[in-house]
Amino acid sequence: MKALYSKLFPTVAFVGINAIFIFAGFAQAGKLAQYEYGKYLQETSVISTKLQAELNSKINLVRGLVAFASTQETLTRDNFNKFASTLLKYEDHIINFAILENTKMRFIYPYEQNKAALGVDLSLVPDQSRDIFLAKASKEPVLSSPLALVQGGTGIVSRIGIFKEGNEGPQFWGIASVAIDIDKVLEKSGIKNHPSLDALLEGPDNIGLSSKVIFGTRENLDKNPISIDIKLPGAVWILSSSPKGGWKSFYWLAFSVSGLGMAIAGFSAFALYKLIKSQNQFKVLAFHDQLTALPNRMLFWDRFSVEAIRVLREASRLCIFMLDLDSFKSINDEYGHKAGDRLLAETAKRLKGAIRRSDTVARLGGDEFAIIAPIGKPNGLDELTSHIRSCFSEPFDLGVVVKACEASLGYAIFPDEQNNIEAALSLADERMYKEKHLKHGRRQ
Repeated sequence: MKALYSKLFPTVAFVGINAIFIFAGFAQAGKLAQYEYGKYLQETSVISTKLQAELNSKINLVRGLVAFASTQETLTRDNFNKFASTLLKYEDHIINFAILENTKMRFIYPYEQNKAALGVDLSLVPDQSRDIFLAKASKEPVLSSPLALVQGGTGIVSRIGIFKEGNEGPQFWGIASVAIDIDKVLEKSGIKNHPSLDALLEGPDNIGLSSKVIFGTRENLDKNPISIDIKLPGAVWILSSSPKGGWKSFYWLAFSVSGLGMAIAGFSAFALYKLIKSQNQFKVLAFHDQLTALPNRMLFWDRFSVEAIRVLREASRLCIFMLDLDSFKSINDEYGHKAGDRLLAETAKRLKGAIRRSDTVARLGGDEFAIIAPIGKPNGLDELTSHIRSCFSEPFDLGVVVKACEASLGYAIFPDEQNNIEAALSLADERMYKEKHLKHGRRQ
C-alpha cells in the first residue's frame, strides 16, 4: 500500500503541476496573440478609415455635378468648364468630371487629355454598360471598380442619373460622373508599401458576378486575415490584411513549460473551437434581433440591396411587405412586457414558417416586421399576402392569457411601382399605416 501511495502521489503532483503550467502557458500565449491581433486590427482600421474618408469625399462630388446640371436651362461647354474647373481647384486625385446626355459623353473636363471620350455611348462599352444602366435607375451614386477609361488610363467612376423637371414630373436626362485616380487614393491611405502589413482590397466587378482585386494579391495574405468592410456610396469594398510573414506562433511558450504534447494539442483544439464559436456568436448578435433571432434592420437592408440588384439584372419582380401588430401596445400595457415579448417571438416564428426559403423576414424594431419576397407568377402577391395574414388567424399564447392579435400589412412591388429601394419601402410603410388607420376608424 505504501509503495502504491509513493508512486501515486508523485504522479498526481507531476500531472497537476504540469497541468497548471500548461494552462498558464496557453493563457499567456493567448494574450500575446490577442495583443498582436489587436495591433494589426488597429493598423488595418486606420487604413480603412482613410480610404473611406478619401473616397467618400471624391465620390460625393458627383452630387454637385447633378445639382449644377439640373438647374441649368441651357448646359454649355463654357458654363460646364467653369463649374468643373472650380471643383477641380479644391480637389486632388480627380481624373475628370463629365456629363452624359442620355448615355453618350457630352461634356468632359479637363478637356485635352480626355477628349477621346466625347461622343462615346458608354452603354455600349462592355465593362461599363451595367453601371450605366444602374445609374439611369438610381438617384444614389453607382460606383464602378477600377476600369479602363475610354480615353485611356484607369480609374474608378462614380455616377448618378440626372433627372430634369418635365410636364410629367422628373424625367431622366443624362448622367453625371466623376473619375477618380485610385492609385493616388491608395497611396494617400497608406495601403501601398505598408511597413508591417500585407493587404488585399476587393470590390464587386463591373458586371456584378464576382469580386475584383483592386490592390494586392491573395497569395501574400496569411490564411487567417483580418477583414473589414468599407461601405461606400454605391458599393461595398473589402479590405483584408495580415502581418508581413504571417501571424506569429506563441505555442513555444506552452511547450516550454511542459512536454505533454497530447495535452497541448487538446487544449489548442478547445481554444480554437471556442474562438470560432465566439466569432460566430458575435456575427449573429451584430446582424440578428436577440429576442426573435430574425435578421435585424442592418441585415435587412443588406439583403434588400442585393435582391434589388438581382431583380434589376434579371428583369424580375420583388415584393416588400411592412407589417405592424395592431394591439402590441395595449398588450404591453395590460399584461406586461413579458407578454409583449412572447407575442413578438411567436409572431416571428409564425412568419418564418409561412414564408419560403428564398424569402427574408426581419424585425426592424418594436412591433414592426418586414418581408422580402421574389414574385415569380401572376398570383404570387395574393398567395404571399394570404400566407402572411394566415399567421394571425389563431390566437397567441402569451403566458398570462391567450389572446387574438391582428396585424396591419402594406406592400410595394419593386421595381414596377418604385425603382428605388427607399421609395419602395416608404410606399409599403404608407400602405400599412393606411390599413391601420382604416381599422382604427371602423373600431370607432
